[in-house]
Amino acid sequence: MVSKITSKARISITGISFLLFLTLFAGLLSGCQSAGNASPTAAPTPTATAGAVTTGAATTAASTQQTTTAPQTTAPAIPTVTSTAAPTAAVPTTAAATSAAVPTTSAATSAAAQTTSAITSAPAPNTPTATSNLKLTDFSLFLLGDLNLSLGGSEVTGRVAVAKNANFVSYNLATGLPGNQDNVLVGGNINLSGGNVHGNVLYGGTLKNAGTAFLDGQPIQKGNSYDFNAAQAYADKIATAWANLPSTGTTTFQYGVITLAGNNSTQNVFQVNGDDLAKASSLKIEVPPAASLIINVSGSTISLGNIGIDLSNVNRQQVVFNFYQANQMALSSLNLEGIVWAPKATVNFSNGSLKGTLVAQGLNGGSVRFEYAPYTKPLPAV
Repeated sequence: MVSKITSKARISITGISFLLFLTLFAGLLSGCQSAGNASPTAAPTPTATAGAVTTGAATTAASTQQTTTAPQTTAPAIPTVTSTAAPTAAVPTTAAATSAAVPTTSAATSAAAQTTSAITSAPAPNTPTATSNLKLTDFSLFLLGDLNLSLGGSEVTGRVAVAKNANFVSYNLATGLPGNQDNVLVGGNINLSGGNVHGNVLYGGTLKNAGTAFLDGQPIQKGNSYDFNAAQAYADKIATAWANLPSTGTTTFQYGVITLAGNNSTQNVFQVNGDDLAKASSLKIEVPPAASLIINVSGSTISLGNIGIDLSNVNRQQVVFNFYQANQMALSSLNLEGIVWAPKATVNFSNGSLKGTLVAQGLNGGSVRFEYAPYTKPLPAV
C-alpha cells in the first residue's frame, strides 16, 4: 500500500516536473521569439545612419546632424557657405561687362569730341568744363547770326565761325593757321569771291565760289555740326557774368577823355556809359601791367569812331570790352585790341582793325583786318 502510494507520488512529481519543464521551455521559446522580433526593429537605426551618406534624404539628415554637432560641423559649414556665396562672382562679371561697355561709349564720345575739336579749334584752357565744346575765344570771328564782309577786302588770320550765312568778298581767310584742318565753319550758305582760304571750309547749306583759291584744304558740305544755339546761350551768360562783377576802379570822363584807373594787380573791372564812349576822343587805361581788364559798356546802341585807345601798359590778350546790352553797334576808322563781346549785337564795322576776337550776333562791313590774339585769362564759370 505504501509502495503504491510512493509510486503514485513519484509519478505525480515526475509529471509536475515535466509540466514545469514544458512551461520553462515555452517561456524560453517565447523569449527567443521576442528577442528575434526586437532585433530587426533596432537594426534599422545603424543601417539608416550608415546609408545616410549615399541617399539624398539621408544626406540632408547627415548635413543637419553635422550642423548641430560641435567641432566637426563648423568646419564643413564654411565651405558650404563659401560655395553658396560664390554666385556673387556674377557681380565682377557684370562689372566687367559694364566696364567693357564704358570704353566703347568712351571711344565713341572721344571720337565725337575729336571731330568737334577738329571742326571748332584746338582745345583752349579758358573755356569752362561745363561748355568745353564752346571755345568761342579760339576764333577771330564768332558770329551767332550772319556775316557779310563785302565792302572791301582784307584778311582774317584766325578761325571763323558763322551760325547762318556768310559772304566774303576779296578776303583772305585763316592766313595765320596751317592748312589741312577745319578753319572756316558756316552753318548755312557761303559765298566766296576772290581771295583765298587756308584749310577746309565746312558749310551746312550751299557753296558759291567765284575765284577763291583753297590752300591746303577744300570746301566740305556737311550738316550743321556745331551747336550754335548752345553757343548763343553760353555767350549771353558770359556777358551777364562779366556785367555783374563789382567795379574795382574809377571811371572819369573829362575833356573828351575817359580814364579808367585801378590798382588791382590781378583783375580790374570798370563800368563805362556807352553815350560817353561815343563822345570821347580817347580812352586812357591806368592799371598794373599784369592785371586783366574788363570794361563793361552799357547801352543798347553803340557808336565808336576815330577814338584813340591807349593800351600801352596793358596786355591786349587780357582785355575784354563787354557790350552786354548792345543790339546795334557802328564801328568805323577804329583800331581795337582785346575781346569785343557783344552776343546780341549786329556790328557794322568798316575801315579799321581788331586784334583779338569778335563775338557778336552779326557782322557787316569790310576793309577791316581781323588779327587773332587769344585771350589768356579764364572766362567766368557759368
